[in-house]
Amino acid sequence: MNEEYKHDELWIVIVNKNEYELNKEQASVLKSAIEMGTKFCHFKKFTINVSYLEEFYFVKKFLKPEYQLDKQSVFREEEQGELLPPEEAIKKIAEIRAVLIHQMSMRTSKNTVTESNKKRNEVLNQLEKIK
Repeated sequence: MNEEYKHDELWIVIVNKNEYELNKEQASVLKSAIEMGTKFCHFKKFTINVSYLEEFYFVKKFLKPEYQLDKQSVFREEEQGELLPPEEAIKKIAEIRAVLIHQMSMRTSKNTVTESNKKRNEVLNQLEKIK
């Protein structure tokens, strides 16, 4: 299947030291105007005088925004990695919980114990959410 419609291109044209960005269709129209010897090429927001054209070059090809993934979904896929089966995940959570409780119970000062209890409760709440 031809997926060319999902991509766009960025072209730059410089006329009288003014730089204009063109997409794939606009660049095609300008190329045709140059080949036919037309003096002006009109677009919605600007007009290019072909006789004063200094540079015309391709910059990049990219996916159109409607076909791009948003950053959040990309990060979610990277963070997820491989999913464990439910039984193994529950065992892993229990192991992590035991280690965290042990580490936080090692604190000796009263301030540290109350802070560690808060942290422990936060971690336990987060682990419960994962379940």
